[in-house]
Amino acid sequence: MTSSATPASNRRGAVFLDRDNTLNVDHGYPWRIEDFAEVSRAPAPCREPEPGMFLELAGRWTIDLSALVMIGDRNSDVAAGKAAGCHAYLFDGCDLATLAKQALTRHFSSRRAAPDA
Repeated sequence: MTSSATPASNRRGAVFLDRDNTLNVDHGYPWRIEDFAEVSRAPAPCREPEPGMFLELAGRWTIDLSALVMIGDRNSDVAAGKAAGCHAYLFDGCDLATLAKQALTRHFSSRRAAPDA
């Protein structure tokens, strides 16, 4: 089933860190590196700046690409993410944790789980 065939309400957000095409589970609002959980390291037959790897992952894991945050270390990574409809950020080599926290806050702050009653 492709992501376009899945109702928007059933699609998941995700964070894609462009190192070996790693897809991470969205557990709500991860803000520490240790909160990320790896799902897969998918082979990427399409290389950046083409969006093929994102489209393949979206179809395989039912991911809403408009809710996917991608962090890459090259302009071609960012171009691929944007071409796929993702929120794409360029990592400049300085502080990945801060960049990831800013991106997650910007795009997922409304997805925080409700406090336990």
